[in-house]
Amino acid sequence: MSQSESLQETIRGIYQVAGIGNVATATERRTTPLASGVIGIASPWPSEGKTVIAMALASTLANDFDGSAILADTDFATHSIAESYGLTEDSGMAALLAGTKSVSEVEYRVPPVSLRVIPAGMAHGDADRYARADDTADRFRDLKASARFVVVDLPAVMTSATAPVLAQYCDTVVLVARCGKTTEQDLKQTIAKLDGCQLNGVVVNRWDSWIPTWLERSMGLER
Repeated sequence: MSQSESLQETIRGIYQVAGIGNVATATERRTTPLASGVIGIASPWPSEGKTVIAMALASTLANDFDGSAILADTDFATHSIAESYGLTEDSGMAALLAGTKSVSEVEYRVPPVSLRVIPAGMAHGDADRYARADDTADRFRDLKASARFVVVDLPAVMTSATAPVLAQYCDTVVLVARCGKTTEQDLKQTIAKLDGCQLNGVVVNRWDSWIPTWLERSMGLER
């Protein structure tokens, strides 16, 4: 299987895990089909492919659901999404969670699928306070009201106390593990940290952090 085909299979696998638009799969898993909501993408450690998976999933959802998808970066340590799309970070999720900006004020539209992207933005001080603010739940409701699907790129769980807190606001969480890097112990510890979250499954990422040309085009990226 080529790397492009492998990534396509991964995306289809995430659809099945979350039950997106697939009543039969959801019924088989005895879950309710996810017709809309917030999908958190997490990983035990950095550099396991979660951000590329989040970008690919959000782009595919925007394509499949007429642009009604938002990709939100809550990894304030890496700012990978802003770098990937070439976005400025004068404001972003940090400002949204702080309550100083609205969704429409921090989002960017990315062609060709009209994906709406919210970069992390500049967090001032301890990023953990953004996740634990009293009105964080309201900010996530604002996101849900703005798009059919919201894909949240969460921080790496093993290196961030913020990740399990933000994951609580997601309707479903998908864990990304990298073959040959993520250990069984890593997964066990990560799942324990995500206790209480709606963790629906694990996606095994078998490829390097390389983005095929077809995916770059679909996500509005350039080589």
